[in-house]
Amino acid sequence: MSAVSSVSTSSVAASGTATSVAPAASAFDPESSCAPSRVALIGIIVSHPQSVDQLNALLHQYSRWIIGRMGIPYAKRDVNIISVAVDAPQDIISALSGKLGRLPGVNAKAIYSKVPSDKAAASGNPDAAKRIQP
Repeated sequence: MSAVSSVSTSSVAASGTATSVAPAASAFDPESSCAPSRVALIGIIVSHPQSVDQLNALLHQYSRWIIGRMGIPYAKRDVNIISVAVDAPQDIISALSGKLGRLPGVNAKAIYSKVPSDKAAASGNPDAAKRIQP
């Protein structure tokens, strides 16, 4: 799995002027989502310590949406339990949870709150919050 970078690179054209090269259009850029935001908790159980570096790299990649995290080492069962609170569009939460769950020895599940999305809350319509689908 390769990390996606949203940083542009510069190159010098034949004329001597710098040009900007954007990342490939097909690459997923988590910074570009403008969907309504949801509050969720991602529960993670790590049973293979070899996956911790990749797990931390993914959490760093999605740090813009992370509210906080708590890790509990459970020595009796030789696992680590991590909870990550996020406020992000549903597709971002799903993508992060899916990427985490595909790491070897890592189980991850997301649970969504019934807190209204930022767009529903901003509309001022009290019925808008009731229409949010889990």
